[in-house]
Amino acid sequence: MNKLSTIEQLDAMYSAIGSALSNWTRVEIQLYQIFGAAHVLTIMQAGGGFSSDMRTPYAVLDAIEGFRAKIIMTNSALTSPLGELDDEARDTLRDWADAADKIKKLHKNRNCLAHWTVARGFAEGAQVRLIPPSYSSREHQGVSITDIRNWEPAFIAAADRLMEIVSRLTSHQGLQRKLAMQTIEQVRIA
Repeated sequence: MNKLSTIEQLDAMYSAIGSALSNWTRVEIQLYQIFGAAHVLTIMQAGGGFSSDMRTPYAVLDAIEGFRAKIIMTNSALTSPLGELDDEARDTLRDWADAADKIKKLHKNRNCLAHWTVARGFAEGAQVRLIPPSYSSREHQGVSITDIRNWEPAFIAAADRLMEIVSRLTSHQGLQRKLAMQTIEQVRIA
């Protein structure tokens, strides 16, 4: 079997990290979509206007630095409009909760990609690994290119699952009726 040189292994590792991080971005984009949809569902407030401009919810979510805090905020934004509706809406909320749990776990892998360092020269196993930085108190043997390549399909699957939730949110008849009624009420107020 022809073994890869250290340089080829390093190239493969960096390529795997870049590809996985790019696909993690899809998860984050869908989180913004879900938060934006929740914002549109709840934007009508007494005395307030109606707008479906997504720049506001995106800016709000972008101001939150921690990923887990973004999930909590999105969960809170979804719970209010969905909890009061039909079984389909409650199913969507349950699916969101399951997906949120999954992406919280996957986010740990994303953090390894973003914050760990590539090292080489291990005597056994993968010679090139992604390891915690030297100042870290974690004891970890690091992860291989294969591990990283296995994370990427999980990131893609999570993004696809979130995309399905976005689709369900934006096409749900009960939510559309709620928006229509809010619009009618706003017109009456004006």
